[in-house]
Amino acid sequence: MEIPDQPANATANDNPQAIPVQFHNFSVHSPYLITCGPGPNDPTVPDIERYRQEGPGQDSRYLTTISPPWQSLSEEMQNSIRQELKILFFEETANELRSMDTYAVKWLQILDIPLVKWRRPGEVDIKPERIIEFLNKEVMIYLDQKSILGSDYGMLGRYIFRKWLHLYDGRPPFQRDSFFAIAARFQDEEPNGLDRLSKYHKDLSRMLSAHLDDYVDFYPYGGRSQLITPPHFQPIPDRAIQSFRDHKYLIRPLFRALYIFVDGQALAEYLGTFPTRRGEAEYWLDYRQRLLIQMISRVTVLLLKTGDESHLSSPISFLPLFDSGLALPVNRPDYEDGVEPSVIRVILDTAILFIWELLNKEEVATKEAANEAKRRREEQEAFCEAWVNRVVSHSQQVGTDTNGYSWLAIRRALAKKNSEAFDDDQVNPWWESLRHWTAL
Repeated sequence: MEIPDQPANATANDNPQAIPVQFHNFSVHSPYLITCGPGPNDPTVPDIERYRQEGPGQDSRYLTTISPPWQSLSEEMQNSIRQELKILFFEETANELRSMDTYAVKWLQILDIPLVKWRRPGEVDIKPERIIEFLNKEVMIYLDQKSILGSDYGMLGRYIFRKWLHLYDGRPPFQRDSFFAIAARFQDEEPNGLDRLSKYHKDLSRMLSAHLDDYVDFYPYGGRSQLITPPHFQPIPDRAIQSFRDHKYLIRPLFRALYIFVDGQALAEYLGTFPTRRGEAEYWLDYRQRLLIQMISRVTVLLLKTGDESHLSSPISFLPLFDSGLALPVNRPDYEDGVEPSVIRVILDTAILFIWELLNKEEVATKEAANEAKRRREEQEAFCEAWVNRVVSHSQQVGTDTNGYSWLAIRRALAKKNSEAFDDDQVNPWWESLRHWTAL
């Protein structure tokens, strides 16, 4: 798959009703590195100095290595370096996305998580420019304001981010603001809270479907007519004013059929004594990380079916979760199990894995889902290959140890060949951390 160039004056429609969504060079809409970030260096070549420096957590035995010119490296070593560069590409993406408001603010601060507002029962109140935030999300997560402490919202978001990366081997499809979920707060103050929430979610899904053909403008302030510099990040939004659908902002297959509710009983298994003690030789930060993982793993959530499943390859069933002993008591006065349960309580890990397996099932069973998954993977791989080729080309010109990315990649490749690791991030990338969010 090739990365298309976009002319500066490409416009398909000048509809004055287009929803403005301002595009930035690096954002949740275009998260994949193609060259380097803005700076004094030529933006068409990778950053030279960023990685070529000694730091903590590095194996000093590899620091003194003088790398030979690229052309004199064996084909095996060249392939190993390319593989390490691919890992770096996705590692960079995950690390940098954590600093974006979508993750760093909207998951971290309770007041920045939108509140489900009710002017009349079931009425959806979302501003047009915020519609895009709900597209390309696999599911909704509703948070009862009494469920977990506001200070723990960020930790919940970090845990989900980390788990999603694990399931995709560090390479989930992040393009066009794709992610596992978007969160909203919900005031569960009435005895029929689940009925109200399900009605709201159905109305939300209908509203989003009705707006998929609305026009959106990513360059609302004159940027369309300006000279386009080489893009640093991809996928750069099309400069044409066209619909959400044409921009590939879609309602994901499970969004209408299923959602997650973190209710007031989410912490029933969470509180209590610390689950484990610190080891004698264990660093405090490592112990803290392990502790946070074990604590968040105790959080329980509700999975709720809406009944809107006609577009799926087969109905969603919770019975396998019961059969495998993963179901916990729902324990709510506003729900009673039927022959086929429509609500189930499970731990957070189980919910994420269940949704991921359903997505994989849809990609195998339906042509539309399979084609969309293939398109996103090929697009992602094209961005990665373009960047790796640029790094290799530049390192051929200036030397393997002069280009910062190839400097790191060759040392990681040498260490891996010896069944070792050159630096801490080669074993535990920064995105693994639950302790930090924006301090990258």
